[in-house]
This record gives sequence, C-alpha cells and structure tokens, in this order.
Amino acid sequence: EENGPEETLMGSGRLADRRPFDASELANLSITIEDFALALTKVQPSAQREGFTTTPEVTWEDVGSLTEVREELKFSVCEPIAHPARFQAMGLAVSTGVLLYGPPGCGK
Repeated sequence: EENGPEETLMGSGRLADRRPFDASELANLSITIEDFALALTKVQPSAQREGFTTTPEVTWEDVGSLTEVREELKFSVCEPIAHPARFQAMGLAVSTGVLLYGPPGCGK
C-alpha cells in the first residue's frame, strides 16, 4: 500500500498523529539558536528570495522639501520602533506599515 503525501512528509511517528501534544510532551520541547543556524543552511529567508536585501544609503537630510510627509513618516515608522513605550503609554496603536504609491521617479 502506498503512503499518502502527508504520511510521507510527517513519517509514521508522533508528528504524524494529529492530536495536540500534552503537557508532558511539551515539557522538554525547545528551539535553540543552533536549531535556527541549522535551518538557515537549508532555507533561504523570503527577503533574500525576493531581492529586498539592499538598504539605500539615503538619510533624511538627503530628502528635500516634503517636510510634512517626512514628519508623518518619522512618526508612523521610526518613532514606534525607537520609543514603543511612549505609544503604549498613550494608548496609541502602532501602524503595521506604510503604503507608498505613485509613478516611478516621484520620490517614494
């Protein structure tokens, strides 16, 4: 009898059993930095696959004009990262991203 695709991937041990792990099974379960290092030899982070690994060497001083837009971006992106406690103390939700749109060459 041929194994199904799930059984082939999961094997026939405890991982193939779909029941949740109980407390005794989870007690000794941990992921170490060595596990991550080993995984990195076998997978490629998505940022590297998609070509987003370059960081432009542009500073705020290089961005001319657009003072209001610059301040808005600083508040939406930089400040929550630099000072998360301030946002939490004021009960402000931290943005999950910023969508920049416009034609090529417009300064996005």
